[in-house]
Amino acid sequence: MQRKSVFGLVLGIVIILSGCETTGLSVREEGNNSFSSVLYTLLDNASEGAVQNSTIKKPIKVAVAQVGEASPNTLLTKEFESSEYINEMIILPADFEGHTKYGPNAISPEQLQKRIIKMQQLAVNLGADYLFVFGGSIDTDSQYQWSSFLDLTIIGGFILPNQRIYMEGKGVGALLDARTGKPYLIVDSNSSREFAAPSFVSAGNVSKASVVMRDELVKELAKEFIQQLAKR
Repeated sequence: MQRKSVFGLVLGIVIILSGCETTGLSVREEGNNSFSSVLYTLLDNASEGAVQNSTIKKPIKVAVAQVGEASPNTLLTKEFESSEYINEMIILPADFEGHTKYGPNAISPEQLQKRIIKMQQLAVNLGADYLFVFGGSIDTDSQYQWSSFLDLTIIGGFILPNQRIYMEGKGVGALLDARTGKPYLIVDSNSSREFAAPSFVSAGNVSKASVVMRDELVKELAKEFIQQLAKR
């Protein structure tokens, strides 16, 4: 009877650990503080009737912001610094929501709009002609295997790969006119992976894989942006 109870408890834990989760390209990209929210707020703020010149004057002076971060991922800034099409890059903070040890301080769409207006003003005041904003998402799906009953043992729970992990990541960035907010181009990047992990340590493995995937997405996004910029 006691053995059945233990088995049920372990199986219950494994089932709970299985499921879907979505995080941002930054761990702080969530809620209203997401790329989509920031981009559409920028477009809402765009100057009505502003004349949009489809030609991008290169090399560009661009302000760069990663949604959720005080400064952009260095893998992207290094790619930008080495590009002949960018003559100056200005780093902007974009951690709009703010966090405490108890979790995120959610902001309203109205508060987000005010902060984004200030970000645009900062970009212009620092001399930027363009604004590049980027973010993304990572979806994780974990499924327990029937062999998870072996989690009843220490070896099974910590060593045997009884949980299957599926991850899909997407990065996206937009180049806008720093003054008017009008868009010039949008680029994206994609990454996916699948692996097995012991049930009791799968969370740690997912965390490590997420770090690697974020870097892959950012680097690919930067290269795609440079390629598209060269064509304009």
